[in-house]
Amino acid sequence: MYEFELVLTEEELIKFQRHHFAHAPAARKSIAVFRALVPVLLFCCVMISCINDPNPQGLFTTMAIFGLISIAWILLVPSLFLFSIKRKIRSAKKRGKLLTGKISRIRFDENTYYDTTDETDVSIKYTKIDRIESGDSTIYIYFGENQAVLLPQRIFASPTQQDEFWRFIHEKWREAKKEQA
Repeated sequence: MYEFELVLTEEELIKFQRHHFAHAPAARKSIAVFRALVPVLLFCCVMISCINDPNPQGLFTTMAIFGLISIAWILLVPSLFLFSIKRKIRSAKKRGKLLTGKISRIRFDENTYYDTTDETDVSIKYTKIDRIESGDSTIYIYFGENQAVLLPQRIFASPTQQDEFWRFIHEKWREAKKEQA
């Protein structure tokens, strides 16, 4: 059994969103669609322009401008998403909807994860774990597509304890999935 007390920071939530943005299949798909949308629309504009004005000089100029805009768009989309993430987190913090600054008592026992704050009590069986990931000094235990427990490296007493916990949670997850099957 493992028990931790944790107070998440705004930066840790931003790190989680960045990690999720980079690794979650649904997030990657959304970004790919968003990246492709503008170039496709610009290509359609070039085709319409070509039909309306068959002048090759104007067509090449239009294609060059739209091509540069498309390349810039493809390169800037990740930065725009990250900027949007930061803005949403800061907005939620201003409205008091962020879980930062609140003490969370986390416990992992043989079958269940518990998270207790002054306002909430949550318990989730390990069978509900979707995936477990590790990224830039944080362990992410996903219980849904966009819902995860964040365990920053700083809550562990030592790297050895973090490694032991990593093995523990993976073993419990595997056992829960076997029982479920």
